[in-house]
Amino acid sequence: MGMIEDFKGWSRREGSAVTTLLVISLGLTALYLSINKFQGIEFIGYAGAGIAKPWTLLTYPWAPLIETGRGLVGSIFLMIWLYWIGRSVERDLSPSKMAGFWFAVTLAGALGNWVGMSATRVFAPLLGPEIPIAALTILWCTRNPSHTIRVYMVIPVTGKWIAWITVACVLVGYGYEVPLMGIVDCIPLFLAYLYAANRLPRLAYGSGGVYQATQKEATTRGQVMYDQSYFDEVKRREKEREERERLKKLLGED
Repeated sequence: MGMIEDFKGWSRREGSAVTTLLVISLGLTALYLSINKFQGIEFIGYAGAGIAKPWTLLTYPWAPLIETGRGLVGSIFLMIWLYWIGRSVERDLSPSKMAGFWFAVTLAGALGNWVGMSATRVFAPLLGPEIPIAALTILWCTRNPSHTIRVYMVIPVTGKWIAWITVACVLVGYGYEVPLMGIVDCIPLFLAYLYAANRLPRLAYGSGGVYQATQKEATTRGQVMYDQSYFDEVKRREKEREERERLKKLLGED
């Protein structure tokens, strides 16, 4: 009980409970499957059997085939990336919306994959969390297009280019034999972009904590009106400043 309470307190302070649980559960499941030589992976991986195994529409991220896929090192880096961007997105949204987004893009990925397999008659099961993590990456990059990340601590890449690289990886990775499969597997990425850009009707991005004034109330000094995008930009810049300060502390800079 003490460990659980400590975790609850820590997750509330960090604002990343869902992200932490995702990383832990994905890692433990991958370890268990590896030890057992991937026996039972067919019960959680998605292979187009949505009617016979409806739960696999949402559980395939927990069925990574590490030996023939990205490998152990790639899996570790993928979990680090998920933890880094997941915390940022979860603070922007909320734990409940973060969980909702994860399962929504997971479901969209499975449905798109089913459409592709039905159209091409090609067996292309979904195994692993690449699709929802790619969608999460697109969401973060859309909100932070000018944020710079140093790949391997050397090569600077902005969020905009990370988004394009992510799309290219999904297109090629899932569609190198049948291009249509790569296209349909990009559907969750497109939906993530629409959500992050506030282009989905009646589904605004964010935690909803910002006060939205009416036409008469939305005035400030000098009677200048501000819309929701202004407040989103303020939040984004505050978050970037916090990330820079945290990085300086980690590097020991003054």
